[in-house]
Amino acid sequence: MRKTFVLLSAILFGLSAQCHALSWTIDYGTPKDKGKVSVYNNITAPDFAEDAPYGPMSFRVIKEDLWLLDSVSGRLLSFNKEGKAIKQIDIPNLNEFKLIEDFAFSHDQSGVWVANAEDRTVKKISLSGEQLLEIDGSKIPGGNFVQVNQLETDSKGNLYIGDCGLARLLIFNSNGVLLREMPWQNSGFAIDSQNRLHIIEYSETAGYFHNIYLPNGQIGISKFIGLKEHTNPRLWSVTNDNIYVSFIPAGGFRGIIKLYEINNNSLITRVQDIVPQGNMNRYIEIGAKNIFFPVANFFTAPKGNFAIKEIEWAEYKYEEAYSSAAEITKEYLVKIPADIAENGLLGMRTSGERVVVANKSGKYIVFNLKTGETFTGAHQTNSGLLDFDTVVGKIIYIDENGKLGGHVMSFWPKSAFKASKIEAYDEGLLLTGGEKAYFLSKNSAQINEIEGMRFAQPVLRGFVWTLKITEQGNWRADLTDSFGNIMGEVYTFSKDFDPVNIEVGPEGIEGELVLSAYENGIRKLMFIGNNGRMFWKIDAPEKISPRDVGFDHNSELLFIEKHEGETWISRWKMVTPEG
Repeated sequence: MRKTFVLLSAILFGLSAQCHALSWTIDYGTPKDKGKVSVYNNITAPDFAEDAPYGPMSFRVIKEDLWLLDSVSGRLLSFNKEGKAIKQIDIPNLNEFKLIEDFAFSHDQSGVWVANAEDRTVKKISLSGEQLLEIDGSKIPGGNFVQVNQLETDSKGNLYIGDCGLARLLIFNSNGVLLREMPWQNSGFAIDSQNRLHIIEYSETAGYFHNIYLPNGQIGISKFIGLKEHTNPRLWSVTNDNIYVSFIPAGGFRGIIKLYEINNNSLITRVQDIVPQGNMNRYIEIGAKNIFFPVANFFTAPKGNFAIKEIEWAEYKYEEAYSSAAEITKEYLVKIPADIAENGLLGMRTSGERVVVANKSGKYIVFNLKTGETFTGAHQTNSGLLDFDTVVGKIIYIDENGKLGGHVMSFWPKSAFKASKIEAYDEGLLLTGGEKAYFLSKNSAQINEIEGMRFAQPVLRGFVWTLKITEQGNWRADLTDSFGNIMGEVYTFSKDFDPVNIEVGPEGIEGELVLSAYENGIRKLMFIGNNGRMFWKIDAPEKISPRDVGFDHNSELLFIEKHEGETWISRWKMVTPEG
């Protein structure tokens, strides 16, 4: 029986909905009543001895039908858009006490997975209520199920189980065989159309990251989303390039949570205040345009009813942002071929007059900005590229299995790394983009792990620029050695600096820190010297690839950006940069 949970609120949330909005109102009843839901509280059960009452713990809206988990009765109910009960699936092989935590349909909707808190099992049942498979939570390697509170599936039939008691995420195949598991901060998760896993993770040295894991478990992308003063994140959904995440806002819980729509550049595009329904696992559903949420009071039931409401997003605008006064002369140099630009463009690396542009498939093109010559090539890999760099004109990369390829030292380990970014420099190789960084010396086969280095850019003489949040809450840029030892605390940002989608690099012409981040919805590019001064800051173009900044052989700034619908390398000359 479930004993521990987080009870946020049982306050009723009243919002007017437009007449065309979908909504459902369902009466309370007993397990014998068709089309009604049960509640377990001190009114319906005189021997009730729990911390708080239980009712429906999860719901989903699929097309225009509501699927509601009648957790106490051990069944799944479906209602059409008119509110009529159209289907009931009784969950088989349950004991007298029932508490079903969550459910998830298989991708083809031929069956449904359900999590039973009473006996700590996860069952797959047919739509007619026949048990097809059972995962026994007492036989899981490394520990039993404690409190499963989220289930999701992908298009390959895999099942993702979030156990907030274990603080683990477990992935099973369609036959119930454990494929892998990973730490989980009880922050929700979602699976996208490419079967990638999206998670919100917190770092003590930086704040919240939106991490995207590939189907094989390798971290693919790590984006900094800010909101460092917020707590209790929960990722509810991912659609296209947007994620939907709720937080308790800065200052603590005062009856509402903030639900954010965050785009591919880690910018908040919409926000909505929500009063969370107490003691439900899944109480927010993101629709095609609107938000669905429950309105209920499990303490007073069977008085009243259980309702699902639909509301529109509130209007959201960025605060008026400061815009750089730097005068810029822009020149479009070369157009990147569509077969590279439109198929997972990773960006560019520069070395003198040569610019190398590559994409995830391993295709690349080399431009000589001085002579105008170009040539193309491709690295044949078993999996796609996550990131690349160049060494003496040759490509070195990390692939989607976390393996190194291209121009690597023969004595470097052949193992996989939990990283998504690669930097080659005079001391060796630095891999970042995960919870740890890895330094591989050019003279050694040893793997040096560095804790807490989320943002890093190697520069001259083996120094590395890093970024982190101090105990005082300010961002600070430090110079370290290749092993993460601080050599100098260089630049402390003001407390007003609250960026998202931070990227560091490439190396400045004289070893400066080049920092890209969004502030109030506008992308800024900053240059900070090792003397502790910010030399200048400019407005930068919209980011369309991970590595879109470089320098040419004349120390002029290069960008990858869109121009008249095509992808170009442009050269920017700044006449009066702000200092």
